[in-house]
Amino acid sequence: MEQLLLKEKGLRMEVIQGANFSGRSAFLREELVAARKNGPVVYLGGSPASSLSGLTTTLGSEIALYRAWGASLPEHVFAKYFENRAQQRLADLSGGEQVLISLLTTTRPKLSAVGIDTALEQLDPEWRAWALNHLASLDATSVKLIDNRFTTDQAEMYKVHSMGESQGWTFPKQLNLPTRPEVETADLTISGLDFQYSQGPVVFQNVSVALEAGYIYRLAGTNGSGKTTLIRLLCGVLPLREGTLQVNGKPYHPYRYGNRLFALAMQNPDEQWTDVTIINDFRKRLNRITATNIDKKLPDAEELAKHWEEALQIAGLLQMHVLDIPRAMRKRLSWLWPFSGLLPWLIFDEPTLGQDLATVAAFAETMTNLVSRGHGIIVVSHDERLVSNLTHRRIEIDGYQAMVTS
Repeated sequence: MEQLLLKEKGLRMEVIQGANFSGRSAFLREELVAARKNGPVVYLGGSPASSLSGLTTTLGSEIALYRAWGASLPEHVFAKYFENRAQQRLADLSGGEQVLISLLTTTRPKLSAVGIDTALEQLDPEWRAWALNHLASLDATSVKLIDNRFTTDQAEMYKVHSMGESQGWTFPKQLNLPTRPEVETADLTISGLDFQYSQGPVVFQNVSVALEAGYIYRLAGTNGSGKTTLIRLLCGVLPLREGTLQVNGKPYHPYRYGNRLFALAMQNPDEQWTDVTIINDFRKRLNRITATNIDKKLPDAEELAKHWEEALQIAGLLQMHVLDIPRAMRKRLSWLWPFSGLLPWLIFDEPTLGQDLATVAAFAETMTNLVSRGHGIIVVSHDERLVSNLTHRRIEIDGYQAMVTS
């Protein structure tokens, strides 16, 4: 189905290819500005939440708003996938689910153009295939996509505009990691986990899984299956109402006493910062570790920032306001806290969103180096460019359960 539809309408769809910082996003914006002369346009960026209206708080009211604007409802997606979830908060949806909701805006009538900047990278393979077919079927004059995950075969079905090589920062193939302080080896056991969002579906039922330090675990599952929810529970963002966590056989209560186990790089980096600059973010995190009485010799924020500025050749960037830094670079900077190696477990939630192939390969190499130093790593990713380069154990989240496979 996808092959036939894209061949039929592919010439109306344009893929803007190139490395990070090659000018792709600027080119897309210029194209959309020009297209506005012929009618309204829709733009969906890399942050799914920013693609929502910002005028509502629940799933049902967001869909009703789009319908009032003339958007149609793809029946097999929304009537079934989001059935009986009208009262669920938009903030409780996964990033991929937020992308699916934001795609409603592309069905508004008489659009001149649709521009999508890496948003489809947040979808699992099945929903990604659906989204591509959906975009190919639109009545908009043109659909323009920036997407780092197109294969050569896929690109042949589209008109391709190539922007070429990077004109900005490149990520080093072999990253110089900071000197690792003594960090405990922490094996994690999850037992009898149940969880359900208020006004939302059941996410987990009686889930039990054991994670050993020194391994990479990939959380795998469809959009909305509970991958990010599990991370929030482990880090203490959400309360653990039913079930237990144990670290090296001892009870662990991150929601009650604070997270002292996981260094997290979030899916949306702009939800991660504890301050407006990275160096101040480091300072607050280091102070927090000290406050939890972890008896380690830790670097100070200036020392840590100096190391990363030299390793990445980004002098002055860590002192800038984070929103003055390009989004692709903000995503890379979100990795630096886990990369610093100050906590036993590292979590990366869709770390390679918006990143070109060379950066993904370098990131995979760094992950391998980190796990060889004794860290446990959890990664959530639909990016086969990344996971195919990692020796990892797979945790399949499906049907409210979690199962570890090699």
